[in-house]
Amino acid sequence: MMAAAGQQAGEDARRALAADADDLASQYSAALEDSSTDAKTREASLMFSVAEEHVQDGDGDEGAQRATEALTLFREKGDKTGEQDSLRLLHNAYRLQGKLDYAAEQASSELSSFKSRGDKRGEASMLFTIGEVALAKNQTSDALKSFQEATELFKAAGDKKMAVNTLLAAAGASIRKYCLDDATQSAKDALTLAEEIGDKTAEGKASLWASICSMEDGSLPDALQAASKALALFKEGGNPKMEIAALELLVDVYLTKGLPRKALHAAEEALALCRKIEYTKGEGGALHSVVYTLLEKGEAKKALKLAQKALAVFEKSGNKAAEAAAQCALACVYAARHEPVEALRAATKEVQLWKSLGDKRKLAAALLTVSALNVDCGQTDAAFATAKQAGDLSRELQDARGQGAALYAHVLPQLQGGNHDDAIAAGEQARSSFKAAGDKRWEARTLLQVSVASAMKEELEEAIAKATEAQTVFQEVGDMRGSADALLAAADYHLQNKSPDDALSAAEEARDMCRTVDYKRGEAAAMERMAKVHMLQGEPDKAMHLAVESARLCRKVLDKRGESYLLQMIAEASLEKAVQATDSLAALGDQALTTNAGKQQRLAMIRAGNEFCKKAKSVAVLAGWMGDKLQQGNALLFLAQAHLMKGRIDPAIKASGEAAALFAACEDQVDQASSRSILTTAGTRGRTCAGGWVASEGSEGPRPAAPLIGLPLARRGQALVFLAEVLALKGTPSSLEKAEEQVNAGLELARQAQDSATEDRALQLLESLYGPAEQEVHQEEAYMPQQIVEAGPASVAQEAAKKGLDPEWVRQIVENTAKQAVAADDDELHLDAPLMESGMDSLSSVAFRNQLNQQIGMNMPAALMFDYPSMRAIIDHVVETSQN
Repeated sequence: MMAAAGQQAGEDARRALAADADDLASQYSAALEDSSTDAKTREASLMFSVAEEHVQDGDGDEGAQRATEALTLFREKGDKTGEQDSLRLLHNAYRLQGKLDYAAEQASSELSSFKSRGDKRGEASMLFTIGEVALAKNQTSDALKSFQEATELFKAAGDKKMAVNTLLAAAGASIRKYCLDDATQSAKDALTLAEEIGDKTAEGKASLWASICSMEDGSLPDALQAASKALALFKEGGNPKMEIAALELLVDVYLTKGLPRKALHAAEEALALCRKIEYTKGEGGALHSVVYTLLEKGEAKKALKLAQKALAVFEKSGNKAAEAAAQCALACVYAARHEPVEALRAATKEVQLWKSLGDKRKLAAALLTVSALNVDCGQTDAAFATAKQAGDLSRELQDARGQGAALYAHVLPQLQGGNHDDAIAAGEQARSSFKAAGDKRWEARTLLQVSVASAMKEELEEAIAKATEAQTVFQEVGDMRGSADALLAAADYHLQNKSPDDALSAAEEARDMCRTVDYKRGEAAAMERMAKVHMLQGEPDKAMHLAVESARLCRKVLDKRGESYLLQMIAEASLEKAVQATDSLAALGDQALTTNAGKQQRLAMIRAGNEFCKKAKSVAVLAGWMGDKLQQGNALLFLAQAHLMKGRIDPAIKASGEAAALFAACEDQVDQASSRSILTTAGTRGRTCAGGWVASEGSEGPRPAAPLIGLPLARRGQALVFLAEVLALKGTPSSLEKAEEQVNAGLELARQAQDSATEDRALQLLESLYGPAEQEVHQEEAYMPQQIVEAGPASVAQEAAKKGLDPEWVRQIVENTAKQAVAADDDELHLDAPLMESGMDSLSSVAFRNQLNQQIGMNMPAALMFDYPSMRAIIDHVVETSQN
């Protein structure tokens, strides 16, 4: 449900850095410990410290009440500095309450008063507040102007501590505008001032912003160095809450570098520290980091257990904010496991918790998730309704980016309903909103989603144009990863447009770009696209080489899900190599079993078949370990094909039946969700759900995908048709009866899912069983097994039609051909021994049957080895057939 914690680079650290307070509590606490300080000043200092703690914890109501008390006391004492700091704290509390305009009006009024008195520090304090309000409204340029003026005034007033704070705020605003050079310079200036006054916490904050700038710029070594320095400074300064922020930034850096083990260590350290200092507000976020990192490692089962255990603790303690975070984490896990009903249930509870806590900003973000999860569950109306609720809340909060995110959330349900034009219109509206907010990254991501809608509309040239435009915008803001994602989307559209050369070119460019920024996941994805092109061009060797290298990259970053899909591609390439070797054997004709070329092709066929089976088993094991039902079903269907290749009919039946059951379980999740009307709201914060993307502030770019609904349906249809084919191949009366049942069920599912390829396969199987649909078939003939055979009998069989073939001649031909097929000595094969248990597999059996056809002049059935497993049975069948 998320990518790189599903957020902007360093999202958790940004929230900590943008805490709505000036971190002055320690300064005022000193007055409490000074016995020479009068009682009223000590009381005011106490109220200020309590108010700042409430504001830092996001409690605007309590913060406003305590800040007002502190302001009154400081004014009574005539303490101008205390008055100014209390005013800022009060205005920050107003911002937390969503009273942006009121906060700006109050600050402007006080600004005029301080100007008239010539109070530069007071003037700077109010300019600082006005800038923060402007930033909250996404008026970044106005915010920067206010911060710059405030910085100069604080310096002029000799308050370096507050000058550091305004420089840090300017760094964050510059990053918001993607002016990384300006942001870096502000962070450096803040660091210099912080070092002058010996403020370790301020030094750490400046280092955190420097790390975030480096992440945005793709300079991961610099980001790691700066984040590590910040962590050390916060430890030295004794600020555990900021330690946690630094650790969570390190989680993002490590994940971006493809080092999930180190990321997990940092996330677990952050969670342990939260629990040690009883930092309930941060514990939920730290838990989420641990859960997501486990998901990145493919450890969904462990992530589920951790989230469930933490949830029980939070429920018992009454920590509702942490409970909401745990529900969000559970939603992430269930979505990763393709269990949308459970994900929706958890996210719904998260929404209810944020409602009860009155946190509108987090509620709006959570509602956006519901929209995506409702899409996955087939509840289009609910998806629209929750997206609208999120948009209404964002307007109330004057959050322009949130409004754009809500518009973006309308795209997926429109696509699900087949309303491609409406989806494109919603995407364009969202793009305009992000553009007005100056958010180029989300503008580019929205362009990518519009490209998906165009592709689904089969306007592939337009889709390619939108993806190219998105790439250009990503490049403008220096987002090389986003640019690579856009190239990969373009590669997909080129493939869909039957332009493999253009697809290969786009994928190669994406690969090179990913290598430049050390983006291993992106590099693996690019190589997967390249392998796909080579498969389509009939070059399985090249495809396999690329897939193996891509799987290696996935293993390096512990991407189990990616590895499982690539193992499946390797198996597919092995299968294609086996098919090519089989075709080459058939082309050799009589020389297939007598020449060196034939021997080499048989060996190639056997090796490819063995590799296919090996990789198919690996995929099944890995998918089962991950607990991913959908991928596990895919893997079992592949394994069934591997069993069939080896002539193992019963295991193939078992595996394909299990695959169909797993797909049905995924499908039932969707059906259950559609009938459960209570599940109308849920949430993820800008994280990918099982079938799509929801945008919110700070979330990383979309990885557009088809909604989950419909996919299990199509897969189950494919599994049932394959199962029917294997049952028909077995050829017993009971298996043929079952084949009829399964193929009809598969045909119905294929039609529901609009899967024309599977529908055609089902119809062909029905025709092979019962004859063409237009012919009348008597009821008593309907269940007679009919094998698929080649075109009419050869001349030798016609000649022998009356007198039949000589049994001894047939025996010699069958024995010699069988021994050549399995490379056996004279005493290793027995007339009554099953050939499939004597060294022959389904690949060599094809060559064996083809050779018999040519030497005897008959068209043997495709299921020869299963209907007539021994040489004696084949001999009797050939002789009997020739006599009849």
